[in-house]
Amino acid sequence: MKSPGEPTTRLILYHHTQNGTTVLDSRFQHS
Repeated sequence: MKSPGEPTTRLILYHHTQNGTTVLDSRFQHS
């Protein structure tokens, strides 16, 4: 089983690329 942080970061990266928004990326970095 992989770490829960790995798939989460991947999902955010995919979502960021799909929607083309930096809102999620900014929020994730701040968190």
